[in-house]
Amino acid sequence: MHQFLSTYAVIVGSAIIVFSVTSVLHIWRPELDNHMASRVLTTIPEFPIQTVLAFLFGFWLMKWTGPKVALWVWVLPAIVMLIMFIHGPVAGYGFHSGANVFGHFFGSGCKPRDRCLDQIVFTLPFCTAVGYSLGAAFAHFQKKVGMVPSAASY
Repeated sequence: MHQFLSTYAVIVGSAIIVFSVTSVLHIWRPELDNHMASRVLTTIPEFPIQTVLAFLFGFWLMKWTGPKVALWVWVLPAIVMLIMFIHGPVAGYGFHSGANVFGHFFGSGCKPRDRCLDQIVFTLPFCTAVGYSLGAAFAHFQKKVGMVPSAASY
């Protein structure tokens, strides 16, 4: 459940938020359209909007529910990323032989406009899962030191 929440639910939720905000702002600023929202969500390496939303969601869930499994949702996407680093991306899908593998997954080496979806398929779930786990770890740490009341204390 947390694996799904930390990756796909956050990805869909961030898209809903960004597209909703740009639709409202489009009234006053016509250059802010759905195409711009799509670029913001898919072309910025490390996907900061989705990662921050995942951090906040992981923090909120751990703060109120406290399942420690939320601390470990980064493991499965990290294993997939490790396999992709070892195996390397498939040549012909936006990856050129001799290119930097790290730059391909975390930099500007893979662009959706070039029909390279490796960052969206592999890096985006990894970044959101890490953000979710870090948010959960931060909330867990605050509970341990007594900074945040748990749901049981109410």
